[in-house]
Amino acid sequence: MKIIVLSLDNEIGKKRRDLINYEYEWFQGNDKLENVPEEFIKKMNKMYNISDNLFKAKVCQFYGYYQILKKIVSEEIDNVIICEDDAILKDISLPDKFNTSEILLLNSILHHPTSWKKNTKKYHNDNILPLINNFIEGINEIDYNKYKWSCCACIYYPTHQKCLELINEIDNCKKITTFDLWLSKHKIIKNLIYPSIFKIEDNGVSQIHKASGLIDNYKTIK
Repeated sequence: MKIIVLSLDNEIGKKRRDLINYEYEWFQGNDKLENVPEEFIKKMNKMYNISDNLFKAKVCQFYGYYQILKKIVSEEIDNVIICEDDAILKDISLPDKFNTSEILLLNSILHHPTSWKKNTKKYHNDNILPLINNFIEGINEIDYNKYKWSCCACIYYPTHQKCLELINEIDNCKKITTFDLWLSKHKIIKNLIYPSIFKIEDNGVSQIHKASGLIDNYKTIK
């Protein structure tokens, strides 16, 4: 099992990489728009109220993932996990490979399936938590009628051919947003594993938008 970590070469990135508890290959992220092709920038959906810094972060993060996918295809890497630098392996031994031929979500946050406005704490407690509590141990099909997900800090890609399919989806898409929300919106990932393999801990600092704190088993832990 190979793990590639997307991480910026800055103070926050270094602190996070120092906490990583597994062997990995560092893929250095980029935070400069001038290093992203213009045609890729034009794909990013720019809301009227988005700041320049947030727009830049969204573009650069997505393009970082795109570059890693390209690397996986060009080097014909199979059985690989792409992590962000705040993904920490739980007290679990990674298998040699996961028993799936599909891209697999290893942790994230679950939300209301259609509306951010309805994504309240009450909705989470009444609807999302019971779903999580009913997950079976192992691979579960994602029910996009009942929830969507965010946070792409740890995703398993079984083959480089699956990565090529994903690259083609990106190339043929006219509009993109953050990588996680784009994947979720287009229902690219069909399955998740429970319990989560990694916990995601940003220690109150996000280099994209809002910090989430600790994410474990598909929910935030306050």
